[in-house]
Amino acid sequence: MAGISLYYFFFVFILGCQMVFSSGEPLFQHGQLQLSSKGISNGLIVCLRILNLICLSFVLIHTTRSAHIKFAIAWLIKFVPGIPEKKVAIMLTLFLRFLALLLIQGKLTRDACVARCIESRKHPVKKIHYMVLPYVRRMLLTADRLALAMVSRGYDEDVAFPKQVCGLKDWLALLMMIMLFLMIYFFCNNR
Repeated sequence: MAGISLYYFFFVFILGCQMVFSSGEPLFQHGQLQLSSKGISNGLIVCLRILNLICLSFVLIHTTRSAHIKFAIAWLIKFVPGIPEKKVAIMLTLFLRFLALLLIQGKLTRDACVARCIESRKHPVKKIHYMVLPYVRRMLLTADRLALAMVSRGYDEDVAFPKQVCGLKDWLALLMMIMLFLMIYFFCNNR
């Protein structure tokens, strides 16, 4: 949850935009700029929704095995014609698995550019050239090594996914989620 501290500026920006651009009874007015109570409440609601989404994503990622996420993605994409669901599921799973590695490689490339004083270059195209090309090269080398490792371990894209069946816990969780959504729906509509 320490990563949420990175979103403070984003939350303040959303709250500020909602406070300024929402119509309603003004609490404070200075020329064309006005802060309204409706804007504050709208901004807080939007910020809480985003925070809720972040927290639920955190819970999903930390309580669900990546194999189960891969099976769920393949099952959802199965209904879209023309898209190979197994390939897409494996690509998304690999992307999620290696996202942290890509971010670390980006930070290492940026640190190397700072050490070589590339940030002080005046020409923006050359600055991007010296920052992006090494990063893309590292990403492609990592992807190539991963592909070689998968082939050497006998990867076959026609791997049969196990049949998923719903147990009692799954049906109870679904029932609880439906009840929760109904309670939220009736609470919001009765206000």
